[in-house]
Amino acid sequence: ERMNYSNYGYLLLGEIITKASNMTYDEYLNKMIFSPLGMNSTGYEHYKDILSKKASGYRIENNISVPAPCIDIEGAGAAGGLYSTPNDLMVFEKSLTGNSAIKKSILDIAFTPFKLNNGQTSSYGYEKAICE
Repeated sequence: ERMNYSNYGYLLLGEIITKASNMTYDEYLNKMIFSPLGMNSTGYEHYKDILSKKASGYRIENNISVPAPCIDIEGAGAAGGLYSTPNDLMVFEKSLTGNSAIKKSILDIAFTPFKLNNGQTSSYGYEKAICE
């Protein structure tokens, strides 16, 4: 009837990847996606990792810019926790549009909106393939 975004779906996907591959989620990403594409400045951030070129975040307090507190993103699982660089993101994008990472037919499904049972169009696409 409707589509609601939820991080729980990504958490579940990460668990499925872990069980099916017999690797941790970050090991799988590195072995199957990042390393083959040469994305050497991309990975899953672990709390104790020191990323020498990591940008610092800021926030405004009392009209003054101050460093944002460090947040342990590791607990996000497959729902977040990745880091990258603009150059690596460009490599990833080109692998998608160049059809080297994912078949064009699958990518087309992923980007095709579908109709919900109530007649509205969802801006998400892959559910269409699953629901048909």
